[in-house]
Amino acid sequence: MIKKSIALSLMMITNTALANSSDVKIVNFVLDEVEICTSNDDCTDVSLNQLPDPKKENIIVKTIDDSQNMVMFEHNGIEKWIHWSEVTLNTKDVASVMCTSIAQADDKSTYATLGLGEGCK
Repeated sequence: MIKKSIALSLMMITNTALANSSDVKIVNFVLDEVEICTSNDDCTDVSLNQLPDPKKENIIVKTIDDSQNMVMFEHNGIEKWIHWSEVTLNTKDVASVMCTSIAQADDKSTYATLGLGEGCK
């Protein structure tokens, strides 16, 4: 019981520290190859060995583009954009509005989408 309490306390301290951190960082690349863009029309698939290792250096997110669902970081002085579904960040976003919309009435073929954001009503 004491071990669980200590583990829970450490987890809460860690989560609080992350939530209070002003720097959003990339802590992991989800895929072996990720699409990196240097401009709107210049995107290529890049293997992880051509990117900085998040375990060895801090990869600070400089800009977030909500309209394209991308984050920007700098590597070797070059701005690189990556889709946020291809990275794990050190923080989570908190939704101000949550909603669901059901695609079909039949239970067997119902698909629900969960909207997190201001556009969902």
